[in-house]
Amino acid sequence: MDDNVGILGGSFNPIHIGHIVMCQYVYEELNLNKIYLMPNENPPHKKNKKMLDGFSRLKMCEIVASKNDFLDIIDYEIGNQKTNFTIDTINYLTENKFNNKNIFFIVGSDSLMQINTWKNYEKLLKSINIVCIMRSETNNLDVIKKIDEINNKFQKKIIIVKMPLIQISSTDIRNRIDMGKSIKDMVDRDVLKYIDKMNLYK
Repeated sequence: MDDNVGILGGSFNPIHIGHIVMCQYVYEELNLNKIYLMPNENPPHKKNKKMLDGFSRLKMCEIVASKNDFLDIIDYEIGNQKTNFTIDTINYLTENKFNNKNIFFIVGSDSLMQINTWKNYEKLLKSINIVCIMRSETNNLDVIKKIDEINNKFQKKIIIVKMPLIQISSTDIRNRIDMGKSIKDMVDRDVLKYIDKMNLYK
């Protein structure tokens, strides 16, 4: 068990309850030691002009991790101004922090459908375990087909974890803050305090 760790990368702009629930499902179903939240800095697939600075997003992840024993954080990309490709980050982590550990990299079904556009995705698929999050209420036929194609081509077994559909998004949270609406119960209460204190997303 101690050798099995999960990684959830993302912009976390901001981190919300849906992210926490997702990690909880994966942690329990795969019996992992920890799941690490890894805020992105300059990801190649997301050029968001409204992206909050990396250190503020990292701080919110730290707040959440401090209150959930199964969570921790990776700050490797924060402050790194180059374009950060997943394969490069994973290579660094496997050679350093997670040497001799089994990495379970968590992706949403939308990301999995685009994985063939990622840099050196073939090497990524061969070097780590991929965990695909599926919403149990939605039609996943295209995703299942994609998983079968990857499994057959790379002799892999992409792990599927199903969870309830949670209608919360970071975009919606930012928009609600901008309009002066409440985001109570959409984010951790101490994350909410941090957002209010730092006057973020206004």
